[in-house]
Amino acid sequence: MTIANQDVKIYRGNTTVLAVAVTMADGTAFDPSLQVAIRWRLARNWHSPDTEVLVRKQLGAGIELITGGVAITLASASIIMS
Repeated sequence: MTIANQDVKIYRGNTTVLAVAVTMADGTAFDPSLQVAIRWRLARNWHSPDTEVLVRKQLGAGIELITGGVAITLASASIIMS
């Protein structure tokens, strides 16, 4: 389940990596050998439509598997602010 009200500071021109712990639905450790689809999005709020999403990442394109979860790489060039 998504955790709401998370804050991250990223300064203009910087790149940062968000490390996100992932567990299975039953609370056991995430098994990275499973065939999974992992997607992440940055939007102004939780109910923003997909057409207004600021950043999208998916496994293999900005998201990598790491021990215990995933790493989401955010580069300043990938963030579109309007």
